[in-house]
Amino acid sequence: MIASNMSMAELDKAYQLEDQTRGVLQFVNLQTKMFPDAATALGLAVANRDMSQIENLHKTMAKLKQDRRVWMASGYLDDASLKPFNEKVESVIAGIENAEEGARKGDQISFIQGLARLQSKVVKCNEEGDRVTAIQDQKAQEQRAEQQRIRLVLQRLSTGAVIVSILISILMVVIFNRGIANRLKLISKNALDLAADKPIAPALAGTDEIAQLDGIFHEMAGRLADLRRREKAVTDNASEIICSIDTYFGFSSVNKAVTRLLGYAPEDLLDKPLASICVESAQHVRTIFKDIAEKEGSGKPFQLTIKTSNGELREIMWSAVFDKEEKSYFCVAHDVTELNKTNRLKRELTAMATHDLRAPLASLQLTLDLFSKNSYGILNERGVHRAAQSKATIERLVKLISSFLEIDKMESGVVELNIAEVQLPTLLRNASALLQTKAEEKALSFKMENCDLALTCDGQRLTDVFQNLLDNAIKYSPDKGTVKVVAEKQKDIVLIKVMDHGPGIPLEKQEIIFEKFKQGNVSVSTEKIGTGLGLAICKAIVIAHKGQIGIGNEPGWGTVVWLTLPTAD
Repeated sequence: MIASNMSMAELDKAYQLEDQTRGVLQFVNLQTKMFPDAATALGLAVANRDMSQIENLHKTMAKLKQDRRVWMASGYLDDASLKPFNEKVESVIAGIENAEEGARKGDQISFIQGLARLQSKVVKCNEEGDRVTAIQDQKAQEQRAEQQRIRLVLQRLSTGAVIVSILISILMVVIFNRGIANRLKLISKNALDLAADKPIAPALAGTDEIAQLDGIFHEMAGRLADLRRREKAVTDNASEIICSIDTYFGFSSVNKAVTRLLGYAPEDLLDKPLASICVESAQHVRTIFKDIAEKEGSGKPFQLTIKTSNGELREIMWSAVFDKEEKSYFCVAHDVTELNKTNRLKRELTAMATHDLRAPLASLQLTLDLFSKNSYGILNERGVHRAAQSKATIERLVKLISSFLEIDKMESGVVELNIAEVQLPTLLRNASALLQTKAEEKALSFKMENCDLALTCDGQRLTDVFQNLLDNAIKYSPDKGTVKVVAEKQKDIVLIKVMDHGPGIPLEKQEIIFEKFKQGNVSVSTEKIGTGLGLAICKAIVIAHKGQIGIGNEPGWGTVVWLTLPTAD
């Protein structure tokens, strides 16, 4: 930097010297150019005896003197080489003034002698001017060479400074980037350690963007650690088995509940195939899990019989979800052994009770029928009425037992459906034919709208559903009313509505109307109160067909029961 400043000062000085040399040359040229003009004016004045030329001479001389004063004041004439030239100029000016005086006196001889002396002085002045010019030209060449040398020095210094600046910049970038890279590398390592559940390095010091980013990362890591602690606490203390199964169907993690339920230590099951502790075959287990993976989500719960560590068999209900990114099945399993025993006992008791009740009730029903027909003697009118009432009560009890047994079978899943393609009008006609007498007693009309559709279903069980729904519609419809069935195809399902003009079902009852022993309208007479199982059986049958059933609303109608069933197309 110092060398550069010195070179710049030298260059400025060289330019100043060049300006001074140029000024000297201009001054010399100006002086020598004026002398011929002055001598010409003086000669014309004498030759033509025209003294007006003398005025021109005065103007020329006045301009010469004025220019000399300006140049002398400019500071460019302090050169020692100009001193002899200035003396010659002063001598020429004196000679011009002497010649002018001779011209004014009219002394021709004196004028001619003055001109001769003036010519000699002008020649000497021009010679001195040439000498000064040659000296100044030499100086100008030397000054230009010096300027070129200084400029080359400055260029080298500038190039060196640029190179040094680039090197310093590169060095600073390397140092800066190495610092950033190391800090970012630390953050990256912390991320990998966090993912691997390993301790992470302390937070970076500083207030820059990287330190702030690292602070946010440590805050996130703290929250994740807290969530993991909570998750572990929940998992370890859960009463159900929580585990993950890899794509080879082996345990990759399992909580402590497996020890309490199955007697295995969690570490004993890691990497061990699930099928190795199942009664079912390995192929059966793989089929279940592959089906869940193909659906890219969770499948319906499934049951596996598991061998405990002491050889006991336990019935375990599993719920599994497949995570495509993790490539793992996340499972929750709970022991349903005792629940299944209870359900089996309940079904056995139900079957036994219904069998033991049906026989005596059927016998009693037959006896009452014989009494009503006077087979055991003629009864009075009151006796016949009592026998008919008793018979109706027995019929209701038999129907209740049959319904209870039917819904128990449906809910337990032991009933298989005979699926086939069935025409909807056929189902509706079969169901309504069984209710023809009831409909005629109330003078009801039955209508079907857009029902010319085919279903994929168990025809007998769907006939039972429609018989139950039409029976309710007839039961609660006013005399001379209308019961209508409307169907509508929607993609791969058929929406069916059974509508009547009855009192309808209150909103608070619509949510529970399909539960067992629940009824929608309790304000009607006791003769219209059923068992409370009809709609529950309808729901169980519809759900078994992968359909839905519910209560809807239609303007101008009372109760509207809708259900969806798979179409045959």
